This record gives sequence, C-alpha cells and structure tokens, in this order.
Amino acid sequence: MEPAIWVAIITSIASVAVALIGAWTIIRKRDADSREAANKAEEKFKLEMMARDTAASEAAKKAEAQFKANMLEMIGEFKKDFQLILYRIGQLEDEQRKSNNVKERLTRNEESTKSAHHRINELGAKL
Repeated sequence: MEPAIWVAIITSIASVAVALIGAWTIIRKRDADSREAANKAEEKFKLEMMARDTAASEAAKKAEAQFKANMLEMIGEFKKDFQLILYRIGQLEDEQRKSNNVKERLTRNEESTKSAHHRINELGAKL
C-alpha cells in the first residue's frame, strides 16, 4: 500500500480514538457530577428524615421517589449519549469504508490506464 493510504488509515483510527476518549471523558465527568449530585441529594434526604416527625414522612417518601426518578432520568440520558456515540462511530466507519472503496477503484483505474497505454504503445510500435 502507498504511504498516503497508511497515513489516511492511521489518521482515521486516531480520529476515532480521540472521539472515543473525548466521549469517555465526558461520560466520566457526568458520572462524577452525578455521583456528587446523588451524594448531595442523599445527604439532604438524610437530614430531612432526621428533622421530620411521623406527620412529615409522606413528604420524605416523595423526596425519595423524586430522587430515584432523577437518577433513572440521568441513567437514561447516559444511555442516549452512549448510543449517539456508537451511532457516530458507525457513521465514521461507513465514511472510511467509502473512502477506501474510492481509493481502491482509483488504483484499479490507474492500473487499467497503464495497461492500455502499454497496448497502445505496442500497437504504435508495430505500425
């Protein structure tokens, strides 16, 4: 293979790797923020539970349900983000396949043209 093709392949692989690292970093940041938010919410929930009496237990149950709902919503967002990342990686792979196909066709055309020129030169030499 020509060096340019290797450079294109390596560049594409590096681009995908950078995209994955970036996505992983974003997910880790969100995860850390989510844990911090979850810890704060849990701390708040514990303080509220200590301060409330039996009459306020319904409000505490609602807060816990809201906390759980928020956590489920955040998990759903993470899942969507991850699916989007996988989709974009698939698109990049498709683009790379198309690029490789064009390069292969161009190489075949160059070889065919070279062969045709040799035949033309042979015919010209015979005349």
